[in-house]
Amino acid sequence: MEKLTRKIEKRSIRPQYIKDSAGNRLVVLLQENYNADMEDMADSLTYLQEKLKDNGERIEMNEAFRLIELNRKLA
Repeated sequence: MEKLTRKIEKRSIRPQYIKDSAGNRLVVLLQENYNADMEDMADSLTYLQEKLKDNGERIEMNEAFRLIELNRKLA
């Protein structure tokens, strides 16, 4: 999680702030920064969900590559 947080912190988002007619402070971001942030958050969520499922079982790297190649051929 720390690695993912550092990745997000490195990006210079540079938000702009405006106020609506009720005085609420709003944040304005460039669309590309917003999209990148949403992608990062989705990746972080997926990582955390999968980490919760981790039962400690591991396979050899060569077996993992074999399974990846097999799945590519089936797709």
